[in-house]
This record gives sequence, C-alpha cells and structure tokens, in this order.
Amino acid sequence: MKRKKIVGLTAMATAVAMTVGAGSASATELCTENVSPCPAAKKLGVGTTVHAVLKSGTVSRFTTPSGTVTCNATTIQGKTSTAGAAGEPVKMSMSSFTFGGCSYDVVGNPPCKVTGAPAEGNLELLAGAGGNGSMTLGPGESEAGVEVKCNEMGSLIECTFRFPLTQLAVSGGNPAHITASETAAAKEGVLCPLTMKWDATYEVTSPKPLWLVNP
Repeated sequence: MKRKKIVGLTAMATAVAMTVGAGSASATELCTENVSPCPAAKKLGVGTTVHAVLKSGTVSRFTTPSGTVTCNATTIQGKTSTAGAAGEPVKMSMSSFTFGGCSYDVVGNPPCKVTGAPAEGNLELLAGAGGNGSMTLGPGESEAGVEVKCNEMGSLIECTFRFPLTQLAVSGGNPAHITASETAAAKEGVLCPLTMKWDATYEVTSPKPLWLVNP
C-alpha cells in the first residue's frame, strides 16, 4: 500500500499521541524484568519477535454511528530491527495484523470480513514510566489499516480505515498488554461511515514477561 494524502491526518495523529502521553523520544530497552537500566541477561535485542493476541474474554470493536463491528480474534506481530540506540525507540518490522470472527450488530448480525493491512515500515516501541510506554503503528511507507466489508442483508460497509502514526498504550507485565482505546481512523472508500473508533486489548504472548524501560 502506498501512502496517501488524507486531509486531517497530521492533526489526528497529534491528538492521538497526546492521549497516551507521548513525550520527547528517549532510548528504550525491551526487558524481561521491570528494572532500569535493564540487566544484560534480561535485555531483548535485535530479532526479538513480539506477538500479541486479543485478551481472553474481550473483543475488538469498530464503533460507527450506524452500528458496531465486533471481532473475537485479532493478532499483532513484529520483529525488532533495532535495540533502542541512544535517543531512539525500539523499531520493529510489522509482519502480521489479523482479525477473525467478525460480525455487524444490526438485524441478523451479518458476518463481516475484516482484513488487517500491516504497515509497510516500522512499528516503534517507546518507554514511558514504570515499565510502560507506547507502540506507534508506523511510521513507514504506508499506514497500518483494516479493510472492513459487511455487505449481507442490506447492511453495507465497504471501507478501509487507516491508523496514521497512531499510538497504542503499552502496559508492561507478565503478560504485557497493548491497548487501543477509542482510537480514531482515517477512511478511504465509498461506503464508509462518518466516523469509526477502534477498541481492543491485546495480550503479549511473546516475549513474556515484557517491560519497556529506559537505559
């Protein structure tokens, strides 16, 4: 996917960043212990695969003015390409962004096909305080996004939603969690709702445990 110019992306990205307390960039280490700086034996370096699935007992929701698309499975996966050099976050190459078991909560609960599109570039993990931090979807050659198609029984959504430089909150722990909370999206397509907000809580299954710490 090529990057497209969408009006208001910059303003929206800035607003999202503020909601998770983004600050100036600092060095970040992935650590299996909540200690700063991370002991050498606990530090996770280049080539570490981060895999996260939907937290048990929860769903992923795409809320629109006309109804909510709910998915009962979703994954995020990437592999680190840097180890958090001085003044930089840890960067990851995003390899998987999937959704399954999706339906639209209108009459008949028609099934929906939700196809995740990984960012063609890096994810970034940035440490905050207390072993927590944020994950940025991008930057890269294109934004991460989802294509939503609900076209049965007269309920129509055929739209691609993109998350330009969107930051998700990361809570360190055993396991760590990644959370999208009323995350707004840009949209492309003819059959798009006026707005969409994404909510999901991911549980990091690997590495486990995981914290984001400052060196």
